[in-house]
Amino acid sequence: MKKCNICHVMKDESEFITEKGKVVKRCKRCRKWMKDYYIEHREAELKRVKAHNVKHREERLQYQKMWYEQNREKNLQQKKERYKKNHVEWLQRTREYNSYPAKYSTYLDKLTILEDPIEGENGEILVRCAKCHQYFSPTNRQIKSRIWALTSDDGRESRMYCSGSCKHSCEVFNKKFDPAERASKFERDPTWSKEIKARAGYACERCGSADNLEAHHEIPIKISPSRAKDEDNGICLCQGCHRLAHAESGCTFADLKKL
Repeated sequence: MKKCNICHVMKDESEFITEKGKVVKRCKRCRKWMKDYYIEHREAELKRVKAHNVKHREERLQYQKMWYEQNREKNLQQKKERYKKNHVEWLQRTREYNSYPAKYSTYLDKLTILEDPIEGENGEILVRCAKCHQYFSPTNRQIKSRIWALTSDDGRESRMYCSGSCKHSCEVFNKKFDPAERASKFERDPTWSKEIKARAGYACERCGSADNLEAHHEIPIKISPSRAKDEDNGICLCQGCHRLAHAESGCTFADLKKL
């Protein structure tokens, strides 16, 4: 025997077993009554619950509005303090990140042939100094400044130097050039590049295009450094033809790095 949780009548235990074989605390009669009651009063109960929720939501919004108005100055002060603290922490993290050595895998595709990047022993990126051409490990700040100079259109140069003496003794340091005449990703010397383009009449010598012109060394500099500024060793190409030229066997960047 077992007592029902609803009608409080002692009944046989079989009355408390559902059709699925689950044992419950309500007898068969009470379960049927509750089911019928729910079906009969379902719509009314849903309306009552909905009205209660709407009223509760309005009261909650009204209370939140009142609380916000009462604590407006306090909230603004806390917000300013929180922003100041987060800003100081962000500046500190940014300074630390900018002082770290730049990673090879992060910035390899964002630099130019002028820097000639290679990978160091610990995964850092090594680039050539714009003045003495010696390899050194730049910081994230130096790399980001160089990328900004390459992607901006104001003509300002921001090359990378291994020391302050190289920086201040370089001829192009703190100079500003015409963006149309500045060296592209595949060019080393802006002056030499300008001469080659002028000699070709500012047109590609392969396809005749006048857009995105670049100067190309027919004999790579790594093979013949003495002819780096020789006008007879230069040819004016558009960007597409220049890429095709560096895709030829013996002139790819992978082949040149092996020299």
